[in-house]
Parts: sequence; C-alpha cells; structure tokens
Amino acid sequence: MSHMEMTKECPHCAGEILAEATKCKHCKEFIKDALAASKTNKQSPPEAMVKEQSPKNFAPVIGRIHRKTSGKIGEHPFKPLLMFISMNAAIFISVAIVSLGNVRFAFLAMAIGMIGPFLTLFLSKVMAKWTMDLREIKPGAFSNKSEQQLYHLVKTLSSKAGIEVMPEVTVYESPDMNAFATGCGRNKSLVAFSSALLDKMNEEEVAAVAAHEIAHIANGDMLSMTIMQSAINMIVILINIGVKIMMDDHKDGIFAIIAKTVVRYLIVLFAMFLGNLLLLWFSRHREFKADALAAKLVEADAMISALSTLKQDAGLEIPEEVAEQQEAYAALKISSKDAALDILCTHPSLDRRIESLKTIQ
Repeated sequence: MSHMEMTKECPHCAGEILAEATKCKHCKEFIKDALAASKTNKQSPPEAMVKEQSPKNFAPVIGRIHRKTSGKIGEHPFKPLLMFISMNAAIFISVAIVSLGNVRFAFLAMAIGMIGPFLTLFLSKVMAKWTMDLREIKPGAFSNKSEQQLYHLVKTLSSKAGIEVMPEVTVYESPDMNAFATGCGRNKSLVAFSSALLDKMNEEEVAAVAAHEIAHIANGDMLSMTIMQSAINMIVILINIGVKIMMDDHKDGIFAIIAKTVVRYLIVLFAMFLGNLLLLWFSRHREFKADALAAKLVEADAMISALSTLKQDAGLEIPEEVAEQQEAYAALKISSKDAALDILCTHPSLDRRIESLKTIQ
C-alpha cells in the first residue's frame, strides 16, 4: 500500500487528500498504525471478529465527528464524587442516630454496604475480559481495515467527549446485537462490541452505538451506579438496624422472637425490592442521558436508526449460558430484554428512547 493511498484513507479527513506538509497529526497516526498493521498482519487471522468479508468504511462518519467543535461534553468528573460524599454523609449521620451514637457501628455499616459494589467496580474490566472472552483491538495488531477504522472511531469519539485516556476497544462473539462499557473510571475503561452488532449494523449505526457507550464513560455512569448501589445497601442496613432496635424486647418468649424475626426480614426484603426499583429507575435515566450525548457526538438520526435496528433482536433466543454470562453488564449495555413492566428493566423500551431522541433533533 503506497504512502499516498494511506493518506487518502485517513478516517479523520474522510478521504480527503492532504499535501505532505499539511497532514494533520491524526493522518500521521492513522498512517503509522496502518503501516505497522500491514507489516505484522499480511493475512487476516481466522479469529478476527470485525469481518473483512463485509468491510465497513467508517471514514466519512469519523471525518464528520472529527470536524465537530471540540470540548468536554460529558458530565463533570467530580459530579459522581460529590454524589458519593453527600450520600455517605447523610447515611452515616442516619446510622449513627439509629444506633444511638455508635459511630463505630456507623462506620461498619458503611463499609459493609460499600465493599461489594466497589470491589465489583474495580474488578469490572478484568472480570469482563475473563467471562466474556473479550479480544482487544490494538494499534499495530489490526486484523483488517475494519478493525483499524473501528479503533479510530472510538478514539475520535473519546477525544470529543473529553476522555483523556482512550478506552480499550474489544469485541466478543455473541448472537445478539449489543455493546457495553465498563471500568472503574473515565480513564480506566473499555468498550466491547458483539460480533453480531458489527456484522449487522451499518457504519452510521455502529458509530451511534459506540457514541452511546462512550457517553456512559464520559458521564461516569459506572461509578454513579456503584455509588447508588452502595447507598441502597447502606439504607437497607439502616432499616434493618432500626427495626431490630424498635422490636427488641428482652421479655419476649421464643415464639415472639421468631415472629418478630420473620417480620423484620420481610421488611428488609421489601426495602431491598424498593431499593432495586430505584436502582433500575436510575439506570433507565442514565440511558436517556447517554442517548442524548450520543446524539451530540454523532447525529440523532444515526442513534434512532441504531435503536430501530436493535428491535430486530426482539424475538432472538440467546443461549442460557450466554445470557447468564452477560447479565452482569446489563445496566451498561446498549439495550436489554423488555419486561412486562418498564419499571423492572435496566433500560427504557426502544420505542420510548426513539421518541425521546426525536424531541432533540
């Protein structure tokens, strides 16, 4: 492949031919990556998931994104931190009051409530790679041109969303069209695309899905969901303590103790159910925000088209082991299975999301 051909194919310039002296830094990066890939990957390995048999040309859409006005358009990175501090302060005071000023107990309740969600958050990337068998797309090791352009698509979107460290770009084998983002922070994240999504969606739709996942990262949704889960855990612990203190009576007989214990656990279970409904509402709220930011990064029409294409998977039966494997990432996927009631879903219905996007066109 000649030097001039490499220049013509730069996705950031959408195929424009630039003079040697005026090449932008993105053209040079693209040429460098392509040259490295051509030396190390003269033949596409069979495990390539972005199939060269039906290559996609992301150059035009990347060019349009690249020429958009720069600026951080995601939420401020300190917003989840302020949310975390305010929630914990309120819950700490509440636990201390309910436990009659026992500050040690308040700290213990907070630790118990936070340890699970935050441990899951910090291990999320490692666990995703292991459980989903993710394959990373790296510069200099592209299997084909489509992988190369997918990498540069994510890179451009990340830059426009104000993410300093580009997320890892990964792909995984799955019969359903889906994608998700995970990681413990804006600058320690990854984006994963299913093989079915990359195969069935056109370039504009793939770009919209990528923008949606980048929006989750830019908005700090992984951390926000973890904070929300921690807060709910601590509130449930607080309710459990309060109910126990109110019901505790040393004069109770064995039957009264059993009855009160059953009542207490039923109250706690109900509180957990309400907490889960709140978490699901929060997840749906974040989906609308991610869709809106994706519409800014690409176009609202492209996002609407991607969501419409996802409706093709409505009746798709996914193997049980695959569904269980992917369950942990349901909240941050591009879509989820519809339930009888919207309040029981991590995502709003595709129709509701499409209607919401039509209002911002």
